[in-house]
Amino acid sequence: MINLASYGGQTEIRMDRRVQAQLPPASLNAVAQLPQVVQVRVPNRVWPLQGFGASSSEGVQMTLATAMHANGVLGEGAKIAVIDTGFTGYATAEIPDVADGERTREFGGATLDDGAHGTAVAEVVADMAPAAEIWLLAVDTELAFEQAIEFVRDNGFDIAVASLGIFGGPYDGTHPVSQKLAASPRVLWVIAAGNHAKRHYEGNWTDRNHDSFHEWAMGDADLNVELAPGRFVAYLSWFQSAGQITNRDYDLVLFDAAGHEVTRSAVTQKGDTPPSETLLAYIEEEGVYSLRIQRMFADGTAANDRFKLFLPEVDIEPSLQVTAGSLTIPAESPGAFTVGAVRASLSAPEELPLLALNEIEEFSSRGPSVAGLIKPDLVAPNVVRTGVAALNPFVGTSAAAPHVAGAAALLLSEDSTRTADVLSALLKRLAVTDQLSHDASGNPIPDNTYGHGRVSLRVGIDSTPPVASISFPRNGTTITDATPTIIGSITDVGVGVDPATIQVRLDGDEVPFEYNPNTGLVTYTVPIEAPLTRSSHSLTIDAADYDGNRAETAASNFRVSTPSLDAGLHLIGLPYAGLANVEPGDVFGLPYEQVQMARWVPSDARDVKYHVYPDQYASFSPPDAVGANALVDQAPIGLGYFVRLPKRCTISAAAGGALTDVDSYEIKLTQGDGEYRGWNMIANPFESPVDWGTVTFIADGQRYDLREAMSEEVGITEGVLFSFVSTATGGYYEFAPDPTDAVMEFMGGYWLHVLRDATLVIYNPAVGVAGGAAQVRSTLAKPAPTKDEWTLRLSASSGEYADPANYVGVHPLATEGYDLGLDISKPPALVRELSLSMVPRSASYKAGRYARDVRSSLGERHEWDIEVSSTLSEAPVTLSWENLNQTVPPNVQLILRDVEAGRDVYMRTASNYTYRTGDGPESRRFKLVATVDQSNALAVSGLNTASAADGSVSITYSVSRAATVTADIRNIAGLPIARLATVDSAAGVMQTLSWNGRNASGARVPNGRYLVRLTARTPEGQSVQAITLFDKAR
Repeated sequence: MINLASYGGQTEIRMDRRVQAQLPPASLNAVAQLPQVVQVRVPNRVWPLQGFGASSSEGVQMTLATAMHANGVLGEGAKIAVIDTGFTGYATAEIPDVADGERTREFGGATLDDGAHGTAVAEVVADMAPAAEIWLLAVDTELAFEQAIEFVRDNGFDIAVASLGIFGGPYDGTHPVSQKLAASPRVLWVIAAGNHAKRHYEGNWTDRNHDSFHEWAMGDADLNVELAPGRFVAYLSWFQSAGQITNRDYDLVLFDAAGHEVTRSAVTQKGDTPPSETLLAYIEEEGVYSLRIQRMFADGTAANDRFKLFLPEVDIEPSLQVTAGSLTIPAESPGAFTVGAVRASLSAPEELPLLALNEIEEFSSRGPSVAGLIKPDLVAPNVVRTGVAALNPFVGTSAAAPHVAGAAALLLSEDSTRTADVLSALLKRLAVTDQLSHDASGNPIPDNTYGHGRVSLRVGIDSTPPVASISFPRNGTTITDATPTIIGSITDVGVGVDPATIQVRLDGDEVPFEYNPNTGLVTYTVPIEAPLTRSSHSLTIDAADYDGNRAETAASNFRVSTPSLDAGLHLIGLPYAGLANVEPGDVFGLPYEQVQMARWVPSDARDVKYHVYPDQYASFSPPDAVGANALVDQAPIGLGYFVRLPKRCTISAAAGGALTDVDSYEIKLTQGDGEYRGWNMIANPFESPVDWGTVTFIADGQRYDLREAMSEEVGITEGVLFSFVSTATGGYYEFAPDPTDAVMEFMGGYWLHVLRDATLVIYNPAVGVAGGAAQVRSTLAKPAPTKDEWTLRLSASSGEYADPANYVGVHPLATEGYDLGLDISKPPALVRELSLSMVPRSASYKAGRYARDVRSSLGERHEWDIEVSSTLSEAPVTLSWENLNQTVPPNVQLILRDVEAGRDVYMRTASNYTYRTGDGPESRRFKLVATVDQSNALAVSGLNTASAADGSVSITYSVSRAATVTADIRNIAGLPIARLATVDSAAGVMQTLSWNGRNASGARVPNGRYLVRLTARTPEGQSVQAITLFDKAR
C-alpha cells in the first residue's frame, strides 16, 4: 500500500484497486513512476443532468399522484436516497425532516453546499411523496458515487434517484458504477437518462485521404462547435471495438478558426491503457472551433474502431448528432430504471422549442444501450416548478427522474410488500402510452425514445401476479401412464385470473384445456389415440390476471416410462389397482422361485409379525385387505412390502391403473399387540410424491392434521415416517428429524408407528389438497445449539453395512421418560447384520429400541445406554459422530464409554471409535455421557448506562467470551425503539456503545425510562441476554 502522505497527498477514497486522492502537481510524476501504479488520471466527475432555466411541480397532477394523495397514500414507509452533487439551501427547502442534517451524507470530496441541483431533485421527490423518508447524499466523482451506492445498499433504502451522468466509458454496463447498481437489485435505482441526444456522436474510424484524421463526414475532418469563453470538455472513447485496454492511440485535438491547434487530450494508449480520451480546454475568445480525432498509433486494426463522443455542455452540429445510444453512465446499466424527459408545460424558457404536452424533449438521451437494452424505461415530466429560484422551471431528465422515484415511493407506501422488481414492472404497466407525441420513427411502445411510456399512477392497482403450478406430473418425476390427465392450478388473490391469457403447452405445442374458475384447476387429458412416447416431456402453464400481472411460468419436465427396481432389498408399494389376482413373479418378471417378498401384518398376535410369500398375507391380495374391515380399498395400493430382487426388474402393472381421479386414499392403521405393537408398513398410493405434512388422521370420528395427531392430547402417532435405504448388503432405516419435512416418493414403502387404531388419509397431489388438509411444515430456522437444546447424530458401520440414522440430545420440553414427538422408536429390523439403538433405562419409557432419545435439559449430566447388535463375525465396527462441533455447543463435553472394554473416548478430540466383533452374533453395550462445563459459559457483566446533556446515552458492558453483541433500545412497555450497530467484543474488556437518543426513523424520543437489551452470541452459537433500565434526559 502506498503512503501518499509522504508525497504531500491526502487519500479521500479507496475502492478495490483504485484510490482517489488530492496530490500536489509537483508530485504527480513521482507517484506515476511508482511500480505499484498503473495509471494516474483526473477522476471522472459526475455531471448534473439539468437542462436550461430554473422552479416547482406540475408533474404531481400530470402523473395522477394527486389521486394517491387524496386517498391517504403519501409515501409513508418508503426510504429514498437522493444522490447528487450538492444540496445548497436544503435546510430551508421544501424537503421534510432534513433540516437537522441527520439524513445527509457527504462522500469523497463532495460537500452539501456545492450547488442546488440536488435540492431541486429532492423537492420534486417530496412533492410526489411528501411522507417518504428522504436522504440527501452528496457526491463529486465516480468513486464517491460508488461509495454512495454502497451506503444505500447497506442501509435499508428502498429507492434511490440519481439525476447524474458520467462520461468517458465504457458504456456497455461494465463501468464500476453501473455494475454496482446491477449487483444491488433490492433497491430500485431511478437514473436520469441524460440530456445528450444532441451532444452525442457515434461512428467508425474513417480516413479516406490517409492524413491520420478521422472524417466525420465525407472528406470532412472538422466537427465545428460554437464556444463561449470558459471551460470546454469533450469525452472520446472506443471501448466497443478495442476492449478494456488498448495500444490503439488517438487524440482529441481542438483548433481555432484560423486552424491553429489550441490543445489536445494527449494520453498515450500503450497496451495497458483504457481506450478513452478527455479533452479539457479553456476558451478565451468566443467563436467557432473545430474538433478533430487524430490517430497517433494503431496496430493495423484501426479501421474497425468505433467511437463515442460526448460534449457535455455544447451541442454537436445537427448533421453529426446521433441520438441513438446517447445514454450517460449509469443510465445504460441493466440495474438502472432509466428515465427520459417529456414536456409538462406549454410555456417554456426561450432556450427551449415549443412542444406539445407529453412530447419527448429533443435533448432527452435515448437508447438502446450498447448491450441492446431498450432505454429509457419510462419518460416523465420536466419543465416544472420547484422552490429553488435558480432552477425554476426545472428542466432536463434531472427533473423527470425524481417524479418516477416519488411515484415508486407511493406504490410502495400503498403496499409495503412490493419489491424493487415489482415496482419496476408496475411502473411500466401503469405508464401512459396513448397521450404520447411520437417522433417520426413511429416505433411501437416500448421503444428507445419513450420507453414503456410516461409515468402515471392509479390507486388500488393489483400488483400481485397469479400463481401457476403443476401438480401432475410434477417436475422431475417419472410416470407410467402414457395418456395421463395433466393437472395444474392457477390462483390469484387480486382481480382474478383472465381465462383468455391461459396457455398450456405440452412439448412446446399449445393444447386444449379445461379451466374451473371456482377452484383454479386446469386439466388436459392426453388422448388415447395419441399417447405420449416413453421418453422425456415438457409441460408449461402461463396465465395473467385482469390487471395484466403475468404469473411466473409453471414448468414440469417429466418422463413417461415403465417403472423398474434395481437388484437388492427394497421397501416398496405398488400404486396400481387390479393386481389382486396377479402373481408377484408376473409383476416383477421373475420365475416363481426367485420371488422373495415379505409383509408386516400388524394384527398378527406374534411379536415378530413378518409374513413371507407365498403366505397369502404377503400377496397382493392379503386377507386383511379384503372384506368389511379391509386395511385398504384397492389392494395392494397403500400396502408396504419388502422385496428382494436378484436383478434389475421392470414392473409390469398393465393389469391395473394408477389412482389419478380420486382426491384421497385411506389406510387403516392398527396398534395390535406384542413387543412391536403399533408398527404398520404403508406405501404411497399415488404416482406423484406426497408431502407427508399434508396427511390427516381419523380417530374416534375426529379428523386431525399431522401436528395434532402427534400431540400429547390426541396421541395417535409420533408422526415419523421411516424409509428404507437399499445398499449392496441390505440397507438401513432413515427418517426426517422433523416429520413434516418427509416426502412419500413414487413406489415408496414406509414404516409408521401408531399409539392407537386410526385411519390415515393421504391426499392426491395431482388433484391438490382437496380434502381440506393444509400442509403442516415448520418454517422456523433451526436454532443454534445451546446447552439446553442440541442433537447429535450417531452412526454405526462395518464395511458396506451401516445404520446411520440415530440421535441423542436434550430439549427444554423433554423429560427423563418417554416424550411423544421427541423420542422415536425403531422399526422392526429385517436386516440384522448391524443395528445401533438407544436402550431405555427408565420404567417411564415405553418398551422397544430407540432411533432418537431426547432427555430433559435440567441438570448438568446426562447419560444414554447404547447398544450395537451385530451378526458379523470378527468384523471391525465403527461408531462415528460427524459435525459434533456444529450441532453440540462447546460447553457440553461428551464421552463415549465402551462398557465391554472399559475404554473412554473424548468425542470432541476424536470423530469415531472402532472395535472388533467376536465370533457370532452379539450385542455390545456403550454409554454416552454429556456434562455441562460452566467455566466455558458466555456471560454479560458490568452492564451500565450514562446519559449525556445532548440526549445521547452511553452503554458499557463486558463479556466473558469473545462474542458478537447487539443492543436494542425499548420503551418501558418492551416495544422496540432503536437497534444499535452489531459489534465484535473481546473477552474481559469493557466495551462502550452509544445511542443518539433517536428512534429507528431518526426522530428524537422524549425523556423518560427505557430498557436496553444486550444479546451476545459466540461463533459457536452460544447466546445470552442482559437487560437494564435507565432514565434518558437531555
